[in-house]
Amino acid sequence: YKKENTTLAVDTSNERNFNRPDNGGEFGWYYRSIGRETWMVQMLLTNREIWSMAEQLLGKESIMVPTRIRGIYCRLPEPNNGDQSIGDHCHTDRHNFHLGVVGYIDDVPPDAGGFTVWPKSHSVFYYRHKTEHGDERTEEYQSTLEAIRKGSPGECHGLAGDIIFWHHRLAHGVG
Repeated sequence: YKKENTTLAVDTSNERNFNRPDNGGEFGWYYRSIGRETWMVQMLLTNREIWSMAEQLLGKESIMVPTRIRGIYCRLPEPNNGDQSIGDHCHTDRHNFHLGVVGYIDDVPPDAGGFTVWPKSHSVFYYRHKTEHGDERTEEYQSTLEAIRKGSPGECHGLAGDIIFWHHRLAHGVG
């Protein structure tokens, strides 16, 4: 496991996901190209109050100013059709950041497709990657993911304006 010396608040180097089509599948829509708009970055990531909270979590001098966000993701709850479970959406991110922020732009009641996490999974997945931020996963990653997917996730519901801080190695998906 290689420790890197960078702590970022947002993915600034890996363009793979940022440039893929704005397509969230049958139950979602992704608007990624807006992520470089200054007002979008200022609204969420460099907002004074949010920045202050991030500094309290990570330390005052450990956050780099982001140049973009991932975009706007609209997710709708998916019907349970018997052949798919919420665990099928479970994954970890391989992007260059430690602290992610999800901001709700509308109310998200329970069971409405909210950001869903597998609690404490970051403490395992952090060591299932060969570097702190990189793409390379260890041989144990897939078996760990399969075991975590069988666990009980928690859906983050909330009101418009609520934010959720999360670590990029936390198993997450859509509700």
